[in-house]
Amino acid sequence: MTLPIVYNWVIIILRTCFTMIALSYLPVWLTLDYVSDLMYMIDMIITLHTGYLDQGILVKDLIQLRKRYLRSKHFLWDLASILPFDFLYFAFGFKTPLVRINRLLRIPRLNEALDRMETRTSYPNTFRIAKLMIYIFVLIHWNTCLYFALSSSLGFGSDPWVYPNITDTEFGSMRRQYFYCFWFSAQILTTVGDIPHPEREEEFMFMIADLLIAVLVFASIVGNVGNVVTSLRDRDNVFFPNHELRKGDVGHEMYIIKEGKLAVVADDGVTEFAVLSDGNFFGEISILNIKGNKSGNRRTANIRSNGYSDLFSLSKEDLTDVLSEFPAAKRHLEEKGRQILTKMGMLEESGEKEEGEGEKVETKIKRLENNLEVLQTKLARLMMELESSNHKMQARVAQLELEVSELETQVSEDDGERDRTSGRGQGVGREAEWEREEAEGEEEEEEEGSYMKGEKQGHRDDSNDVTKEGDGESTKSTKEDAERVVEGDKCRPKNPDNQGDKSEDDGETIQGDDRPGKEDGAEIEPENGKEAKSGKRESEEGKRRKRTRGRKLKGRRNERKTKKK
Repeated sequence: MTLPIVYNWVIIILRTCFTMIALSYLPVWLTLDYVSDLMYMIDMIITLHTGYLDQGILVKDLIQLRKRYLRSKHFLWDLASILPFDFLYFAFGFKTPLVRINRLLRIPRLNEALDRMETRTSYPNTFRIAKLMIYIFVLIHWNTCLYFALSSSLGFGSDPWVYPNITDTEFGSMRRQYFYCFWFSAQILTTVGDIPHPEREEEFMFMIADLLIAVLVFASIVGNVGNVVTSLRDRDNVFFPNHELRKGDVGHEMYIIKEGKLAVVADDGVTEFAVLSDGNFFGEISILNIKGNKSGNRRTANIRSNGYSDLFSLSKEDLTDVLSEFPAAKRHLEEKGRQILTKMGMLEESGEKEEGEGEKVETKIKRLENNLEVLQTKLARLMMELESSNHKMQARVAQLELEVSELETQVSEDDGERDRTSGRGQGVGREAEWEREEAEGEEEEEEEGSYMKGEKQGHRDDSNDVTKEGDGESTKSTKEDAERVVEGDKCRPKNPDNQGDKSEDDGETIQGDDRPGKEDGAEIEPENGKEAKSGKRESEEGKRRKRTRGRKLKGRRNERKTKKK
């Protein structure tokens, strides 16, 4: 992009101010114009596909490149510099190439190209001087064109300050016009030479602006040339020998030979012990801090360059940082340094032992660190597994609790049904038991009733035998009372209380029946009295049992009625 941008910066203003030059070579200018426009378009396409660094990584993805370029300010400048203002030629004519003034907006691209060329060239100082000269030429060229345009507006030859009259054949040619104006502008900007004094206000304003620009140009020229000369001197000083750096000096860096040959010489500077060539290195012993080194951090030999040599310098700090990442290279350098020191007799044996012990300790420390890292990794993995198993266990416990709650609900429902069923069964069984006990009670009552009946009957027979001679009415009444008692017992077997009461009445009746016999027959009274007493005791015991059994039966009947209700 250097050529099309410089072309537009030089030719557009030239054609605008020097109309004779513009019209004389119009086809050439138009061709060069559109070739430069084509190069502008090609540059936009190339920029659209040019990668960029994002945090040290080269981005080549076309979509990302397109987004980055289309959203940047460079795209706006590039687009504005290629807008087709050339159609204004149809309105103003081809004598006004100023319509292409927007092509000058590509100047940032020119600065970028010059910076890249400066970093890649093998002669950067020369390139800086050449770039400065190009800037000065463009500045004087623009001043030349503006001076000719101002002379044309004021009138050629109107005063000594403006350009002479072009009707004069000496000043009428195009080359003479340009060279005269260029010479005049160079005198103004360099403040060298005798120039006519301005006479008009426009001329004074033009001179004032030129003088201010000249001051800046002079300062920039002096500064840039001074930097170039200084850098040239520093570069030469790097390759010039310094005879003060002899053996025994403190070492701060080591060297790697890129090109050339260097000799390891004795103290006299003549005797050569060895010759080092491309790829070899030296000076590492004084910066490695090898234990047991008697010389410490001082140089152990003298190095002399046999002719021109190009070296790389590596400082002690940078070497330490690099060797911390490459322990194998560090061991190699230290081993080589110990061998050299051993040959020179400058390595202490105790130092070697200490070095070996130090290496063992370092090895142990590294091994422990590696083991610690492994254990930490295992611990992290175990913690992750424990956490995972804990989550699984919690989920399992929650599931089991849900299942247990469902089982408890089902069991409670089954127990309720079983209780209802067993309750019905127990109720039926109790009713059957109560009926059986009632039947047994009725049978016992009947047996006791029949027993009492027979006993009473025998008693009456005895009474009749004893009292046959007695009153017949009394016997008859006693027999009738006994029969009534027996019939009453048969009619009410289920009421023990009534039975007991009835039995008492019967006993009283029997006793009443015995009294008339006593009056009639006093001889038989003792035997009958004993039998009556024994019968009375038996009847009393039977009454008690009946009462107890009656109460139980009555309570069971009431309980059964309550349950039925």
